[in-house]
Amino acid sequence: VDYKKIEKKIVGLGAKKIADELIVEKYYDFEDNRITKSKGMFRLRKAGEKVEFAYKQRKNVKDFLVFDEFETEVNNFDIVDKIIEKLDFKTIIHRRKNRKTFVFKKLKIEIHRYPIIPAFFELEGTKEDVKKFLDKLGYQMSQTTSMTDTEIINSYKK
Repeated sequence: VDYKKIEKKIVGLGAKKIADELIVEKYYDFEDNRITKSKGMFRLRKAGEKVEFAYKQRKNVKDFLVFDEFETEVNNFDIVDKIIEKLDFKTIIHRRKNRKTFVFKKLKIEIHRYPIIPAFFELEGTKEDVKKFLDKLGYQMSQTTSMTDTEIINSYKK
């Protein structure tokens, strides 16, 4: 999407920007890739000064990307990264992106910009709220995807 246009539309609908930050992420797995194979994610993320440590397990939900999430804040990205490596996890992804975050009622809207692919946006909320906001933006569910960021990035490599 044209991120400047979509941001203007989002704000024009009454959403409030709550963050514009550089995100640094590292994803880890065992040597046999059992986390990835089971559609899980083991991640360390730094967003501004906030550092999050998370495990996510993807659920099978039609048309939507849904995870069981276990997440906590930690103090130091580099130290937690070293601990994870000492536990024999391997880094499978290390990347940076710019993320703008907005809120509209109970909905969270994020615009993701990676240096290697076009920008895209993500809506997080109830199915009903997501569908209503998509409609306000002029999109339909058939124009969306339930792919993760990694799956979107990989789709451009093909």
